[in-house]
Amino acid sequence: MGKSIVDSFSFPVEEVVVLEKFVKIAERERKSKSALIMELVRQYIKEHGDGNPAYSLTKWVQDSDFKVTPAFFESQPKWKQYLEKCDRPELEKVEGKALAIREIARKLWLEKRK
Repeated sequence: MGKSIVDSFSFPVEEVVVLEKFVKIAERERKSKSALIMELVRQYIKEHGDGNPAYSLTKWVQDSDFKVTPAFFESQPKWKQYLEKCDRPELEKVEGKALAIREIARKLWLEKRK
């Protein structure tokens, strides 16, 4: 390992219990706090590096065809509520996309089954 940079952070006094648990877990797993923090930082960058995964409001201005739907793994009642408000052409688009995703998933499932 090369040179290291020392940094620090602050936290509210009432959160000291959280930090104490973190230290105990790190010791139990025989990992340094620095190594664990860097793992968390790398994961955070991976998830948010291109921006928050939520859609920005400018998307509606830039793309008039942009559609917002429930998240893929949202509950069935939420999807039902959304679909009940769709007109027939929109339902056909959703069905087409769902069938395409199903086909991709099925092909991958069959490949991984081998």
